Amino acid sequence: MFVIDCEMVLNEDKAKALVKAVLHREVKEKGVPHNCLDDVCASMGLFLVKIEHVVDIEFPILLVQEHVLESEMSRLLRHKIPNTVNNETLHKIVLGDFKIELKPSRRGQGVNYSALEIFKIPQEADEAYENVQGSQLK
Repeated sequence: MFVIDCEMVLNEDKAKALVKAVLHREVKEKGVPHNCLDDVCASMGLFLVKIEHVVDIEFPILLVQEHVLESEMSRLLRHKIPNTVNNETLHKIVLGDFKIELKPSRRGQGVNYSALEIFKIPQEADEAYENVQGSQLK
């Protein structure tokens, strides 16, 4: 399994300049709200350019292989859960044996919250992830 941390790849102070120099475009269009998929597309574009050696511009790719504990693979973080959805409702919606750890909002009181679902076995977390329905836009 490969995991690419877009935040690490697209270091904020250098990301815009790198994407503009290599891909000849902006990470996101001006005036458009932030969309996580734009960040992913930009980082994947940079990797494709590097892998294909299409340009002579040198930029380092740091490949780090880390061991992920099985307990960490059993966790699923859900974002933008409406405040009207409580723990009981989450347990009815999401199948599997899991505990819920609420994550406080960084902005204080809002209409949504995040929760960490901690499953007993990683396969249940994988299945819950595959069954997520909702918008991929932020």
